[in-house]
Amino acid sequence: GAHGRRPPPHDASCAAGVDGHALLLTPFRLQNVPPPMCAACILDTPRLEPFVPQVPVHVAWDTVGGDATTDYLAVLFREEVHVWRIAYGVLGSRAKWAPERIAVLRVVPGAIQVALAVSDSITIGLLRPDGAEWVQGGDRGTLAFSTGGARRLVTMRETKALVVHGPDGSVVDVATSSPLPSLPSGP
Repeated sequence: GAHGRRPPPHDASCAAGVDGHALLLTPFRLQNVPPPMCAACILDTPRLEPFVPQVPVHVAWDTVGGDATTDYLAVLFREEVHVWRIAYGVLGSRAKWAPERIAVLRVVPGAIQVALAVSDSITIGLLRPDGAEWVQGGDRGTLAFSTGGARRLVTMRETKALVVHGPDGSVVDVATSSPLPSLPSGP
């Protein structure tokens, strides 16, 4: 499973669990529905022919706050990424909420992880054993690792930058290929 990670007051504490090709969602700040039940179910699958339900490979979250809270969810399948918007409204109110698919992106098979950053635009990052790729507003870029592959792709909450943890422990900004500064070691 995966869950949103936003500090209060914009954290719906929504958890997502994969059950076959279904994605089960429960925003625990709004509803206390214990697993294996859920508050909402996304029966989502790529539109490949012949039709075979696909199991999600990975799920990523980002949250946008303001007066109301909205979660964005990227679901990675073998050849597609589906982006969903979940608008909760003002947390604590009794507003109705429902997931809404807002984008489908075809991708080359082989990605093992997806990352999502939402600001003025939506940025999707994909981690492959041989490097990372990102798409932002129609622009596509790549970052290759010659040292045997990256370990993890994450979104920096404050800056919305996608960063890759390299095999040597380095942390690299995907869009600029520049290493992030490290903390000084020892006295």
